[in-house]
Amino acid sequence: MPDKTTPVSVASLLGLTPEKLKKHAGVAQWLAIVFIILGIVAIILPGPFSLGIELFLGWLLLIGGILQAVSGFSSLGAKGWWIQLLSGLVSAIVGALFLMNPFKAVEILTMLLAAVFLTNGIFRIVYSFQATGAPGAGLAGLNGVFGIIIGVIVWAEWPTSATWFLGLLVGIDMLFFGMSLFTLASAAKKEAKG
Repeated sequence: MPDKTTPVSVASLLGLTPEKLKKHAGVAQWLAIVFIILGIVAIILPGPFSLGIELFLGWLLLIGGILQAVSGFSSLGAKGWWIQLLSGLVSAIVGALFLMNPFKAVEILTMLLAAVFLTNGIFRIVYSFQATGAPGAGLAGLNGVFGIIIGVIVWAEWPTSATWFLGLLVGIDMLFFGMSLFTLASAAKKEAKG
């Protein structure tokens, strides 16, 4: 574990050369700003954001499933063709069900998201301890703590608050992720210049 008084090199932490660090730092900073803005919008408008997430996922599953099923059917007779066909059909059916009953799908997604927040929260806390001294490590740990708290709250309030909670949770997560990424990208940019 790095000494807390010795600054950690962002390039060595990420396994990048100084040239690649300089190249990617600016892009990461812009990406962080996008995450921060989207996070704020989702916090302000959680209901429409929840429904938007569900509809996007429904269409993604439907279109992707149809394409996968067509691909599986077109390779009829090849080894494993039926697995691809069956997998595509299941994805398309789930996508169609999401689109036919979006509010029930939001409830299901909320429960799944609670599990994701709990798992990501644990991983982010572990990362923050492993990257002690690195820029953004403290924010990553704080993000992990919030992730665990949010996951527990979602399970406790489910399904009554599912229609607005999904957007709110994603907004908070994106906001903190954007802030920690911005911190890391700013440090990387500074290190690349110096």
